[in-house]
Amino acid sequence: MSGADASLADLMLSVGGIIRRQVEVSRDVRIVSYDAATQTASVQPWANDPELQPDGSIGGTVLPVVAGVPVRWPWGGGRALTWGLNAGDRAVAVFRTVSHDEVDSGADCPVTPASLRRWSWADVWVEPAGAVPEDPAPARTDGQPALTMPGGEALHVGAVGASHTLARADNVQARLARLEAWMTLHTHPVAGALASPITPPAYTGAFALPTPGPATTVAGIETDRVKVDS
Repeated sequence: MSGADASLADLMLSVGGIIRRQVEVSRDVRIVSYDAATQTASVQPWANDPELQPDGSIGGTVLPVVAGVPVRWPWGGGRALTWGLNAGDRAVAVFRTVSHDEVDSGADCPVTPASLRRWSWADVWVEPAGAVPEDPAPARTDGQPALTMPGGEALHVGAVGASHTLARADNVQARLARLEAWMTLHTHPVAGALASPITPPAYTGAFALPTPGPATTVAGIETDRVKVDS
């Protein structure tokens, strides 16, 4: 740290936590709990607040859990991307320069200020940001985009209630291969002739569909990792 940087750091420490926290703009936090219905979280500052002690050492003040913090998801133009959060997940808390009631009141832009509260923990929103150099996000080495999810979860496309599953190409191919093999190898005995592949049977006035093999089911060809609304 350069001398100028050290002097600035010492100054920020010397003014005390209360004053210093008035000009905070962001802070790493830990998700304590998440309410998907309200899209709010309880968060705990990841690091203790540094305080300059009388002997010149630096101590840490544990800050309390902040409840009811809005989670900011990518959303705009009628499109949104959301997911669940687990206790222990990392996020970045952003301190608004205005109070929540000014911005979230539903009033048209621009909103006339109704409060003098500024840079307050009461007006924090959080953005999920779990990846750090020591714990990077799962990624492909070739740079192609990837979406990773826990086992048993699905990506819902088009609407939050999307329920239609998609067919997996390999499952469909396996089923078609069975049908192709059956059609190629199936023989019909014909009176006075040798059995041969794809020889139509003599007409008897009745027709019964052959059974090529196991019945095809949705579960046999679907993937339940992606669901669409139409």
